[in-house]
Amino acid sequence: MKELIELKKEYIDKTIKLLDEVRELKIRKEVLNDEIEFLKKNEKLSSINFNELGFPIHSGNYGIDDMIINSQEKIYIKETEIEIIDSRIEMINIYTKRLSEEEQEIISLRHFDKKVNSYEKISELLMISKTAVQKKYTYALKKIALMKYGEEAKKNMANSISPPKNDPGGLISNTDVPTSIFLRMK
Repeated sequence: MKELIELKKEYIDKTIKLLDEVRELKIRKEVLNDEIEFLKKNEKLSSINFNELGFPIHSGNYGIDDMIINSQEKIYIKETEIEIIDSRIEMINIYTKRLSEEEQEIISLRHFDKKVNSYEKISELLMISKTAVQKKYTYALKKIALMKYGEEAKKNMANSISPPKNDPGGLISNTDVPTSIFLRMK
């Protein structure tokens, strides 16, 4: 496994958040499907004449036709949200499908599966060491971050020391820069 360029922590964090979002999106999609099923079932019930069955219905300005239309609108809105969710998940799949099979499995277990997300559990499932899981996971995260954010995610040591605001032309020599900055660069 070759080492990737160092990336800014904020882009690794963004990548983790992006991957964690998939689990939440899948749960939301399940809920939406359940709601659609419920609305469709209730839509069938609304066509029953409850007055004929002996259940008096007191109607106001809001009739059964209005309820059916409202239910159909709700179903349409929920189906549209599902399409948006599918699109967001597919966007994330653009990055993950470019990983090795093992990296995909680790990312999937760590972020997409509700029950398995510890390195220890993943190592047991894949029958590789916990350390190997951690390394492959970190490597996969970096690959996804580079694919998603490109050059802006890379640490650039040359740009990490910018001239002070009171020295816009960079006229202060390096001897005026505190040693601690150079130590952090190593």
